[in-house]
Amino acid sequence: MDGDDRSSHRDDAHRPDRRRPRRGTPHRGTRIGVRHVAARAVDAGQPPAHVADQLGISLSEVYEALSYYYAHLEELREFERTNEAAFDRVENESLKPNKRVQ
Repeated sequence: MDGDDRSSHRDDAHRPDRRRPRRGTPHRGTRIGVRHVAARAVDAGQPPAHVADQLGISLSEVYEALSYYYAHLEELREFERTNEAAFDRVENESLKPNKRVQ
């Protein structure tokens, strides 16, 4: 087995259900997230063909990611809220340059 095959296997191994993309990848073997595709196509209003070209994926993969995005919109929004809350918590709890460690 060459390096590319092992890499593709590792990319998909983190997904419990390999038949459908989770928050991670719109297509097996890529590292492009569903939310990343949606950010360009939905939030920024870029045409799907442009998104496909810019991300180096097929147009059908863009539509697959957008289909998943809309089908799981609340789940993805909750995931984003959880991530933002965790980021805020870490930022608030981290040491600031002007604080002294005792």
